[in-house]
Amino acid sequence: MLPLDENWLFNVDRNEIWRLLTIEPNHERDLKLINHWKNCVLWAEMGLAQNTQIAYESNLRQFSSWMLNSHALSLLAAQEHHVRQYICQSLSWQKVSSLNRHLSAIKSFFKWVCRDELISCNPTVRIQLAKQGLNVPIVLSECQVDALLLAPDVATPQGVRDRALLELTCPLWPYQSIGSSPRVQG
Repeated sequence: MLPLDENWLFNVDRNEIWRLLTIEPNHERDLKLINHWKNCVLWAEMGLAQNTQIAYESNLRQFSSWMLNSHALSLLAAQEHHVRQYICQSLSWQKVSSLNRHLSAIKSFFKWVCRDELISCNPTVRIQLAKQGLNVPIVLSECQVDALLLAPDVATPQGVRDRALLELTCPLWPYQSIGSSPRVQG
């Protein structure tokens, strides 16, 4: 059985770690390994913000719990088909950005454990992040801009102020002011 002190990862033969983690899944050990990954990789190596570290850690803890509950396996025993099944069962309803964050956390973890030779084959190497659509800004038509600029009541001081603010915030407006002729581009 692996010790559960802070340095257990460095004090045990890697072959023994692999044998024990695959034969004896232990969620507490997985959580210690995740914490070690968070401190070594996410904070020390990558310098990720604290909120990102917390989100990645949470995502990996969810995957670890799923591995234990669904397959009675340790996190390090995960294979590619486990990761794909987890995505389909647990993450398919999420937004693409959330799915990609989960995958980034899982991929980062397995890249680290492969680099440190805790496992020999990265189960996420062939799994790609989902394609995200472009977030195209909404553009107002000329008629909508005209209506927006004409909306304030310029007979009142507040209306004059509002109109001035609107004209300042419409930098692509083709007219210098309402009622003037269009700019001639040449």
